Amino acid sequence: MAVLAASIFTKTGKPVISRQFKEISRGSVDSLLSAFTKLWTGGTQSGSQHTLIEDGNSRYLYQPTGDVYVVLVTSKSSNIMQDISSLRLFSQVVTQTCRNCTEQEVLDNAFELFAAFDEIIALGYRENVTLNQVRTFLAMESHEEKIHEIIARNKELEASEERKRRAKQLEIQRRELAKQKAMTARTSMASMSHHQPQYIPVRGPEVETTSGGTDFDEFDSHSQLLSGQSSFSGRPTGGSGKKGMSLGSKKTRAL
Repeated sequence: MAVLAASIFTKTGKPVISRQFKEISRGSVDSLLSAFTKLWTGGTQSGSQHTLIEDGNSRYLYQPTGDVYVVLVTSKSSNIMQDISSLRLFSQVVTQTCRNCTEQEVLDNAFELFAAFDEIIALGYRENVTLNQVRTFLAMESHEEKIHEIIARNKELEASEERKRRAKQLEIQRRELAKQKAMTARTSMASMSHHQPQYIPVRGPEVETTSGGTDFDEFDSHSQLLSGQSSFSGRPTGGSGKKGMSLGSKKTRAL
C-alpha cells in the first residue's frame, strides 16, 4: 500500500542512510532496519539472487548498486510491481548522484540523495516521475538555492556596508566632540587670563641730603676723599737730599 522508508546499506549489512516517508518513530525505523540486517545476513537470502524479503507485516525490496544496496521498506499490501519500478528508479538516482557508490560517497551526498528520494515518493506514495524529471527538479532546486545564496550574500554585504557607514559617522561625531571640548577649554583659559590682576612695581621716594644731592652722591664723594688721602700718605717725602747709609762699605774698602 505504501513505501515506509528508503535506505542504503553496505554489503556487510550496515545501514548508511535512511529516509522515512510515513510518520513513524525513530525506534520503529531502527527495528525495521535491524530486522532486515538479520534476515539478509543470517538467512539463505545473503547468497542468493533474491531481491525480496518478507517479515511479519513488512516487505523488503533491495538491489545491489556498486558497493552498497538500495533497500525499500514497504507494507505487504503494497503493489509489488510498482515497488520494483520504484526500487529501480531509486537505484538509478543513487548511481547518478554517486559515481562509485561507496559508503563514504553516499555520506558525502546524503542531502542530494534525500532531495531526490522526496521527488520520487511523497507521503509514502509513488510520484509519476522519471529520472529526467527528477534531474530537472533537482537542477531547479539547485538554481533556487543559488539564488537564495546570492540574496543572502547581498544582504550580508549590505549589512557590512551599513556597519562601516555607522562607524564612520561615529568617528566624525567623536572628532567634532573633541574639537568642541578643545574650543571650550581655550575659551575658558582666555577668560581666566583676562580677569587676572596685573601687578606693577612701585619705586619708593628718593631721600635728599642737606647739600641737595642724594645719598648715593654723598657716598661717592666720601669714597673719593678716602682714596685721595690714601694716595697722599703713600707718596715718599723728598727734598732732604740725604742718601741712606750703605751697609758693608767699610769692609769693601779694607779689602
